[in-house]
Amino acid sequence: EQLNHQRDTTVQPCYTTIKDDEKNFSISYLKNKNKQARNPVSRWSIGSGSINEFAFSPDHVLLAVVSQDGFLRI
Repeated sequence: EQLNHQRDTTVQPCYTTIKDDEKNFSISYLKNKNKQARNPVSRWSIGSGSINEFAFSPDHVLLAVVSQDGFLRI
C-alpha cells in the first residue's frame, strides 16, 4: 500500500513517547486519531548524540546503530 501525504507546514507534529528502561532510547509516534496517512510515521531517539552509521540486517529484522557516544546498539 502506498501512502500519499502532503504535510501541513503550519501545524507542528505532536508525538507520544515510548521509553525503554535505558535512558538513551525512545520511539515517538505521531498522535493521529483519524488514521490518515502521516509522515513521519515515528521518530527514534538513540543515544545522546548524533548517529554516525546505521545498517539493517539482511533479513531486515535488526537495526545496528553507531552513535556519537561510541556505542553500537542493535
